[in-house]
Amino acid sequence: MEAKVKVGDKTLTSSQVLELPEGTYEVVAERVALATGEVYAPTVEGSPAKVEYGKEARVSVVYALDPNTKPATLAIVISGLPEGAEGSVRVRGTGGDKVVKTTTWLTLPAGIYVIEASPVVYVGERYIPTPQAESVSLAPGSSVSKGVRYSEATGKLALSIQFQGAPAGSQGYLVVSGPSGNFIVNNSAVLTLSPGTYVITAYSVAVGGMPYNPNPPGGTVEVQVGGTATFTVVYSSRQSQ
Repeated sequence: MEAKVKVGDKTLTSSQVLELPEGTYEVVAERVALATGEVYAPTVEGSPAKVEYGKEARVSVVYALDPNTKPATLAIVISGLPEGAEGSVRVRGTGGDKVVKTTTWLTLPAGIYVIEASPVVYVGERYIPTPQAESVSLAPGSSVSKGVRYSEATGKLALSIQFQGAPAGSQGYLVVSGPSGNFIVNNSAVLTLSPGTYVITAYSVAVGGMPYNPNPPGGTVEVQVGGTATFTVVYSSRQSQ
């Protein structure tokens, strides 16, 4: 912390003894703000000071923390993830925008903050946070703790693959790759999978010497808790294009 005290045309940052011409001098001190939000207010005693030959004039400047600017402590406690996995928690508000990956103690200016937690995928498994969002009001000098608990998204989920357009009796050719492994799919089917992102690649097939091309040729599908994802491939011959 560096103070700024003005005496005439001089600026002081620490206690000093000045030799000045005779006269009356007013001492003005500025408030000091720290990067963490604290503000120190000065009290000036002995100003204005009359400087006379052979005499000493004394002015004292005393700084004190403004209690309304005292920072608060916010503890974000992250639990439930396996060793090696990192959480994804965002804290934003009066004191800026911060991302927290592990249990952390934040020093913040007083104010209102929003805590947002996002799901995490680690080693093919998806972990859901509780709560996913909440707000907290931090009073000056307070200490508040908020917990974010992750739990594994349990159970297997469904991905429906639909083939259309190929002649009767023919098969499509599609590869599904993701957290549950790699799968080759030749007919419309429903796959039972773990949660996560799956990459789908569809290939051309030949029927009676006639090539049939897939549309779309591939893409990605997010398989999540709470529903069945669907991916549809339409085959058409080059003659029909």
